[in-house]
Amino acid sequence: MIFILSLCLCATYTLREQTIARFMLRKAQAAALLRWRGHHVPLS
Repeated sequence: MIFILSLCLCATYTLREQTIARFMLRKAQAAALLRWRGHHVPLS
């Protein structure tokens, strides 16, 4: 799912915007994984 989203991002954004979008996706995935493992992760 994330791979498909990243392919869509490549067509419309600049390189800087793509980098920021990838960073935010990784951060969200890491937070979701930590929450799933039982850690308390703030929303901000």
